[in-house]
Amino acid sequence: MLQLILDNPQVIQRELAARLSVSLRTTNYILRTLMQKGVIETQNFQANRQKLRCVYLLTPQGLIEKVARNGSFLALQRRVNKLLKPEIEAVSRDANTGRFTMSNAIGK
Repeated sequence: MLQLILDNPQVIQRELAARLSVSLRTTNYILRTLMQKGVIETQNFQANRQKLRCVYLLTPQGLIEKVARNGSFLALQRRVNKLLKPEIEAVSRDANTGRFTMSNAIGK
């Protein structure tokens, strides 16, 4: 959600809900929680003469949290890659030598 807000501060809750595949109620709850924690803030602006809209902005705390989450995700992906690398190499070797079979792939 933080990336979506950073990419498009004028995004509406309905669009956030659709992009994240969650309900509008869940989106509203998450946004309110992020505001209470000081991760995002809102500013109103006039979209047209009859309607006010809201802009979501990441606060400095929100940017710190986003960077920390990205760092954690990247570290997890590196660990997964390190664990899978030997298996990927073994399957590649078997495939290149013609020894790859479904029973080899599933460990039978």
